Order: sequence, then structure tokens, then C-alpha cells
Amino acid sequence: MKLNKKGSWVIDSMPWMALFIIVVGIMFAFFLVFLFSSSSSLYIIPPGTEEIMFKERFLGDCFLKPNELTGEFSSVIDWDKFDQEHLNECYNIGEESRQLGFRLRLKVGDEEKAISTRNWKEKPVSGEGQEVNVWKNNEQLLGDLLIEVQDAK
Repeated sequence: MKLNKKGSWVIDSMPWMALFIIVVGIMFAFFLVFLFSSSSSLYIIPPGTEEIMFKERFLGDCFLKPNELTGEFSSVIDWDKFDQEHLNECYNIGEESRQLGFRLRLKVGDEEKAISTRNWKEKPVSGEGQEVNVWKNNEQLLGDLLIEVQDAK
């Protein structure tokens, strides 16, 4: 390698410098693509997660009968608390809300109660039923709870 009078590299090092800049630029571009492609998947909410969270909210302390000894909520739905007033307290939204709409149907024997959120519209829905314990007339009975979900969008 030859040095010029000022002691710096001569023109023969210029192609290596250009190659270095290109390689570093390509590596940086790959790094950015990898960063954005891997991090964006971390923030995607899996389908159905929002519905599951709201269902847990309804099966939480919204309609459950408190244990008389401890004051904590049991896993038994109180038939008398399963009404529109308690639903509006637990899930207070307006009629024009763009959030999910819900209709809950609780059936014990031959009796059935149906309540729905204010933004519920009569259009196609998806629903999921499950057996639940219900406290009715001072006794614990087995009932069916159907939670229908409706996308208000």
C-alpha cells in the first residue's frame, strides 16, 4: 500500500471503504426488518381474548353469591342478582358503544332469564354455554349459562 505525502490512504483503499459502507448498510436494513417483524407479533391480541376477558368479568363478582361466613364470592350465581340492574353496574356502556355486546341467558329447570347489554342489537351472534351452579330459593341448583357475544362494529 502506498501513502501519499500527508500520510493518508491512497485511492486504492476507496473501494474497500465503499464495500464496508454497503455491507454495514445491508446489515442495518436486515436488523430493522427483523426488529419490526418480530416485535409486531408480540402486540397482536389473539382472537377471542377480549371475549374471554369479558366472560370472566360476568362470572366474577357481578352475579355471584357472596359466602356468608367469609364475605368472599363463591362460584355460585345468585338467581336474584342475575338482572339488568346488576349487568349495567358490571358492564356500563352506552347504546351506541362500539364495544362487544353481550346477551346472557341463565336457565334453571323450566325457568329462564335473559339480559343483555345496552348496545345489544338483534343480529347474528356467537355463543358459548356452560353448566353453572345457581343459588335459587335458598338451595343450590345446576343451571345452564349461555353467553352470546356480538361485535358491535
